[in-house]
Amino acid sequence: MSNPNDEIARLRQKLAEATATLDAIRRGEVDAVMVRGDSAPEVFRLQSADLPFHQLVEQMAEGALSIGPEHEIVYCNGYFCELVGLPCDDLEGQPLLDFLGEDSRIAFLAAVRSKEIARVAADMIRCDGKKVPVQLAITPPGIHSPRRTTVVVSDMTATRTLTRAVEARAVAEAESMAKDRFLAVLGHELRNPLAALASGLALLQGGSVDAERRAWVYDRLTRQVRQLKSLVDDLLDTRASPRGRSSSTSDRSRSRRSCGRRWTPFSRWSSAWAIASW
Repeated sequence: MSNPNDEIARLRQKLAEATATLDAIRRGEVDAVMVRGDSAPEVFRLQSADLPFHQLVEQMAEGALSIGPEHEIVYCNGYFCELVGLPCDDLEGQPLLDFLGEDSRIAFLAAVRSKEIARVAADMIRCDGKKVPVQLAITPPGIHSPRRTTVVVSDMTATRTLTRAVEARAVAEAESMAKDRFLAVLGHELRNPLAALASGLALLQGGSVDAERRAWVYDRLTRQVRQLKSLVDDLLDTRASPRGRSSSTSDRSRSRRSCGRRWTPFSRWSSAWAIASW
């Protein structure tokens, strides 16, 4: 018959071993458990609940950072490493400010000091000196990580390129519409003096005009020719200097103002050029 004290001691030893095993599992010190089955031992791996989240962060198509109280990089995922062009091991411990442009640093520090969730447009500086437009989504420290700030970095290169293309297309369409309107007005205003010239020449060629009337017609034709010449000069000056009149245009403008006439480019074209009657 076995000694009761020995049995108690054996049971206490088993209890201590079981308690130690459970404590090790709770502390995360156990990676796997081997269970003896009927046929052969089986190994069961213990997986942390944080593993799927860690895999998600590593595979996401955006940069993910965890920075310390001095803005040093404590953790960064693979996408951020590709964004700046450096291995992750070289980035850990480096100040995040070293990878931001001067204006971006000011905006980033202001967002961090606000201790609120913020989004900041910034320029990320790669290891080769190239600037990459990004958006920083900044989350202040929380209860579980009181000294860590989370930053998500989104590459905005494609978005900025698309925005510029849309803006350029809008400008081109506006310029095209303005050109069409200009040509329509120009055609209309050229038609009036040309019609007056044609009418005057036809009247002179008819031979039924007295000397006084002929002088009056010549005077009107001369005015129309001067107007057309001035119009052509303005067009040539505008063509040569799209963003402003040339000096010759300015001289003509000053001379017209000195004569008491208000000078506005192209607004002076009107049906008044046409000869009222012959």
